[in-house]
Amino acid sequence: DKITNNGQINLTGLESGATWKYSINGGTYSNTFASSVTTIASTAFSSQGSNSVTLIETDTAGNSVTTSPFIFTLDTLAPTFSGGVVSGSMAYIFLSDGAAGSNIDASHVPSASQFTGGVKATFTSGGTTSTSTYSVTAVTAGAITNELILTLSGTIASSATNIRLYGFTPATVAPSTIANLADLAGNSVASISSTSTAASLSFASTSAPPTPTISLASV
Repeated sequence: DKITNNGQINLTGLESGATWKYSINGGTYSNTFASSVTTIASTAFSSQGSNSVTLIETDTAGNSVTTSPFIFTLDTLAPTFSGGVVSGSMAYIFLSDGAAGSNIDASHVPSASQFTGGVKATFTSGGTTSTSTYSVTAVTAGAITNELILTLSGTIASSATNIRLYGFTPATVAPSTIANLADLAGNSVASISSTSTAASLSFASTSAPPTPTISLASV
C-alpha cells in the first residue's frame, strides 16, 4: 500500500561509478550523489500525505535516465480519538489521523479491557448530580472507516449529560511491535490514563433526513 511512518528511500540497481540526484514532489533537484550512496534520508520529506520521488542517474559516459515518480504516503502522526455518539448500550467511537490517505488498520481491534475507564455519564435529579460508569464489554470494527463500536455494560438514559470515554491502554500484536489500535502506517494511539478523557460523546440523532425529490431533467 506504500503507506509508511518512515520516509527513508532505498535505491537499488545504480550503475557503479554513476551519479544521481533526486527531486521531491516535482521540486528542484538535489545535489549529486555517488552510486555508493543508496538511500534518501527520511528527513528529506517534510510533507505528510502523498509524496513523490524522481531520480536522474548519469553514467560515466554522460548518458542519463530519469525514473518514473515513486509515489508513497508518509504518515508520522499518531491517530487520536475524535469523539463519538451513544445509542442505548452502544458507543460509536470515531478516530482521526493527521495524514490524508492513512486510516486506522481495521484488521486489528482492541479488546474491551483496554478501555480502562469505561464510559461515564452525569445525571441530575432533584438538584443532586451523580455519575454512572459503564464498562466496555465488547469491541468491534465499525461499518465506516475509522470507527469502533463499543458494547457497554448498561443502557445510557437520554437524560444523561457530559458523556465521556475514559482511558485507553495500547497493546501489541505478536510478533509485531505495533499496537493493535494503529493506523496503516504503524503509528499507535497513545496511552490515556483511566482518569483522563479519551473522547467526548453525544447522543446519536434519531431524526430522519428530509425526503429528496427525484425528477427528470427538462427536455
